[in-house]
Amino acid sequence: LREDKLVREIDPGAPEVLPDSKSAKLKPDVVGGEVAYRLVRQAEQLLDAWSINPPPVLRSGGLSARDLIKAAELLDIDEAAASLIIELVYAAGLLATDFHQEPSWAPTTAYDIWRIKDVSAKWESLILAWWNSARAMFLIGEKDEKGDRINALQGGLDRLGIPVIDLRTLTLEAMQFGSTDPEQLAAWVYWYRPRRDKKIIHRVVLATLAQAELLGISGMGLLTAAGKQILHHQEIANYIAEFLPVPIDYIMVQADLTAVAPGPLVADLERELNVIAEVESRGAATVFRFTQASIRRGLDAGKSAEEIRSILTKASKTPLPQPLEYLIDDT
Repeated sequence: LREDKLVREIDPGAPEVLPDSKSAKLKPDVVGGEVAYRLVRQAEQLLDAWSINPPPVLRSGGLSARDLIKAAELLDIDEAAASLIIELVYAAGLLATDFHQEPSWAPTTAYDIWRIKDVSAKWESLILAWWNSARAMFLIGEKDEKGDRINALQGGLDRLGIPVIDLRTLTLEAMQFGSTDPEQLAAWVYWYRPRRDKKIIHRVVLATLAQAELLGISGMGLLTAAGKQILHHQEIANYIAEFLPVPIDYIMVQADLTAVAPGPLVADLERELNVIAEVESRGAATVFRFTQASIRRGLDAGKSAEEIRSILTKASKTPLPQPLEYLIDDT
């Protein structure tokens, strides 16, 4: 019936994945290093905030949509990126539920040890947690078969019959060819898993590509040196360390009740500023704004007015302006 052919078309070889013509000029490691540094700082910022005000655990388990939105606003990122970071710190053992009458999500004692490690070691632990996680994180925010919202940290995301780890591995293997075309990569992965649902493969490939960019495993669509190494062994900290930005230990306080950090800050100083100031904008430079509410927050955290003044005087390259002195004293 098919002119003596068993199947209509025979394709004996995997689809060709062609490298982008511009890929040789791109520097994914530099971009990946900046993203990796930011990821670690965002994880610390989230866990520090939740150590003071831990969000409650839903009756059905997981984190409420409202608390996810608050986390995204705190970190100045979208909800998909925020849910990824939340899932990462949970998978890495840095976040868990307490056993109070009204349980909440709070940092674990492992976080105290983690926070004093080098940035590269912190990043490695988060990446390995992602690499070994079978949870379909990309479904967070969508509806399940009952019409209920799928929340971050809820159970069951690793029991949906989606081979996340297998497809994630194949996606990173396909990325080694140097192509940034998701359709080429999805076709290559599907050739190796022809019995899997094509739509599921497409979704997991797209999710893996997006997550790799958010985690610093890839930069501008290309695998970093650390991203290539994760396919071969589990020690990747050394491959990202040289590309991490060097943190600075100073700010410039200005007369309009703001302070500018012209680069990534050392963790201790950033932690102090997050208590006594509001983050107004992020980017190449971070702008902090001092308000009555933020100074009040610092006082409520146990700092005296003199301690706040001392922190800022020591960190600032510019003298403290009179309006800020008045604000601290009046508050």
